This record gives sequence, structure tokens and C-alpha cells, in this order.
Amino acid sequence: MVRRKRRGFTLVELLVVISIIGVLMSLLLPAVQAAREAGRRTQCQNNQRQLAIALAGYHDNQRRFPGYVNSVGPAEDPTDPKTWKLASWVVMLFPYIERQDLWDSWTDPNLTPVAAGPGVVLPEWIQGDPATAGIPRPRLEFMVCASDTTDLAQNPMSYLVNCGYYNPNLTDPSNDGKAANGVFHYGVQHVQTTRMTMGHIKDGASNTLLLSESVEVPAWTWTEDLVTVSTGNTGEQKYNYGFVWQEDSNDPSPVNAPLPSWQINSNIDGNDLNANGDYKSEQIAYNYARPSSNHPGVVVVMFCDGRMRTISEDIEYRTYQQLMTPEGRRSDDLSPIVLSDDMF
Repeated sequence: MVRRKRRGFTLVELLVVISIIGVLMSLLLPAVQAAREAGRRTQCQNNQRQLAIALAGYHDNQRRFPGYVNSVGPAEDPTDPKTWKLASWVVMLFPYIERQDLWDSWTDPNLTPVAAGPGVVLPEWIQGDPATAGIPRPRLEFMVCASDTTDLAQNPMSYLVNCGYYNPNLTDPSNDGKAANGVFHYGVQHVQTTRMTMGHIKDGASNTLLLSESVEVPAWTWTEDLVTVSTGNTGEQKYNYGFVWQEDSNDPSPVNAPLPSWQINSNIDGNDLNANGDYKSEQIAYNYARPSSNHPGVVVVMFCDGRMRTISEDIEYRTYQQLMTPEGRRSDDLSPIVLSDDMF
């Protein structure tokens, strides 16, 4: 009986097989990554849709949009804005996103501002360790985009509202309430100057931005360093809660963007936020209060009519400005333009 010699793979055959596997993997990995990104973008769209529905519910009930910052009570002295608790637009939506428990905590009459030194009023709910503060600031999953890598330990947020024109020379935010400039305005009681409604959106709800994602944004409510109502207080500035547009009065050309950081997706390295999720400086804050994302080349946005789409990171700055103005010809935009869908 003749025994046959068992023949194994040769080195050349092994190398060929390994090369084929490598080629297949190189073809497969981009497809897997693209599928994962598509899933993350879908989740981001669902998050914005949930926020848009809540904003519509608020508008229907209150006959106006919430302010980007608002006062919630009861106040220690209703006639004194400094005794109201400040709340972002997110807090105002709690009753419309099935979080009545959070709303009840924020409006608890037992949690009122207390004095913290001459001329300074700090709410007791932000004194001391934020983890043990009186008013809860939990992580809300629908406020975080799956592609947002700047995920903070406490109350992170990936979405901003359209706060319109920001004038860095204006010290009192309550005076910056021109309805034609944006959708969300200063909403503190007894000081509020604009009660924004859908009726103010003259250029069309389908041409006016409502929401956008942003990977460089503070938490959905402030941390230890922000205080109650006071003229020019950091906690009241629109760049903490929304995206803004700016105007260079010296150069109103159609593609004008005086600072690179004003452009969508420019310099999104996270270096403008500190460990608490607050902007390191006011200068950085308003320059970077604009749409941004980690989705390749685009940012997911929501329009006031409930239409969702992506806008290119290469959008001309003048077009971006026009998308934010509810009534361009009455806004502070020096050269309003007529929009078409192929422009963004």
C-alpha cells in the first residue's frame, strides 16, 4: 500500500490568500463605516425632530416661541428680574417631552436665589458641587448627537436654536431683540422685548432655520460659574444657547466671513470649551456659536416648517445669514439676498 504525502499550503499560496483577504477588508471597512455614520445621522435627525415637535407644542400652547434664555418662578420678588431663576430654551420644553418631573423641580418655590456677596446673587441650586445641587441637570440622550465626540460628563448638549444676529458691542442682551434678525430672543420676564411667533417669519418657514447641531456648545444648562439675571451676565448671552450670525460693516460682500471660525465646521477641535463645557472666553464663545458636526461635509438642520435637511459646510456665509433671518429686508443684514435651494 502506497502512502500519499500530505501536501500543505505553500508560502506563496498563503500570501495570496492573505492579500485577497486584505483587499476584501479594505473594500468592506468603508462600507461598514458609512453604514455606522448613516445610523448616527439618522439618530441625530430623530433627536432634532423630537425637539422640533416639542417647540411646536410650546408655540401652540403659549402662542410664541420660548426665549433662548427665560425666567422661571415663582420668584422671590416678581418685580425684580434678579430674583428669577434663569432657564434655557431646553428647560421650557420639559412639559412637552414628557419630563414634567424636571419641570416641577425647576419651578419648585423652595429653590429660590440667595445672596452670595455684595451685588451678586447666586441661585442655591448652583452653589457647591453640581452633582448634589438642588435642581436636577441629568443627561438627556435626545440632546446628544451620536457623532458628537465632545461628550461631557454632565448635561451635555449637541443642538442649538437660531438666535440670529449677535452684536458683540451690546452689553445688555435684553436690548438685542429685533424679530427680523432671528427666531429666539431674550425671554426673561419684565425685560422681554420680543415675543416671537410664526407670524414674524415673513421670508417663509421653509427658508428660516429653527435648529442645528453643534459639536462645540455648552451644556443644556449652565454650571457653577453662571448666575441669575443681571445686565450683561454670561448666563444670559445668546451664544450659550444658540447659533448666531455676525456682520462686518466694513465689508458686506456676499461671501464675507471676517473670521474663519464663523464658518460652518471650521476649527472644530473642541479647544474652545473647558472641562465643564463652558466657553473659555466670550470672544471664543460668539465666534464659535454656529452649526458644526462630525458628519462628513455636512450639518443636519431643521427649518421652521419642520423640514429637515443637511447643509454643506461650504455654504457661503451670506447665504447662512439669510437662512437665519425671518425677514431679511428688515434685519441688520447689510445685503440680504434671495434664496434658492441650490445655494445650500
